Amino acid sequence: MLLPVLPNGFLDYELAVDPLSVRPVAAGIVATLPGQGFWTMPQALLLFHCVRALAYVSDPIGLNHYVQEPAATLEVGGGNCEAKSILLCSMLRAVGITSRMVVLVNGSQGHMLTEFYIGTYDLFGLSRDLSNAGAPAWLRRRYAGVASRQFGERDSAGFVWLIADPCYSEFAGDIDALMAERFLYRNGAGTPWSTPPVYFSDGSSRSAASAAGEGW
Repeated sequence: MLLPVLPNGFLDYELAVDPLSVRPVAAGIVATLPGQGFWTMPQALLLFHCVRALAYVSDPIGLNHYVQEPAATLEVGGGNCEAKSILLCSMLRAVGITSRMVVLVNGSQGHMLTEFYIGTYDLFGLSRDLSNAGAPAWLRRRYAGVASRQFGERDSAGFVWLIADPCYSEFAGDIDALMAERFLYRNGAGTPWSTPPVYFSDGSSRSAASAAGEGW
């Protein structure tokens, strides 16, 4: 699909999000979790890793402002950072998890990722909740002991959106690869930040060089 350009120079990526088109697939994935616990986190992480496992596929040559629809990303089995982030955002919303897309800039290069809302959730309880939800062993191993390395965006109300980059990151909340690619930096206090402009698909904003995340 072709998306219109917003006054801020970014495409209107919200128009590409389509939860209903991917709900059968998303619901089928989360239905494999038989247990209870804080259900949204195990579901969100399972969806994140399913999208992360898809291949990176560049856009067709010669199509400006082309954005692949989420159902098409599933059909072809891959896409670029935009396509995978839009798919992840759509799948999360399809099962009732609030999410948004974020674009970070490194010079002339941009990169899109997804964030999903976790509010005041304590990431140090994640291993317990994955176990209670009956998450597969590989997912429990992936998040064993990583809580201190997970980062998210703290909004103006003080609530947290966990970074979920389906292209670079090894786990949700992982920023090491984003820093290696110079889309994120650490300030003197060790807090991640990014250079402007930063685009949030839900209309949020952040001032130049402000905190892009906080650790737990």
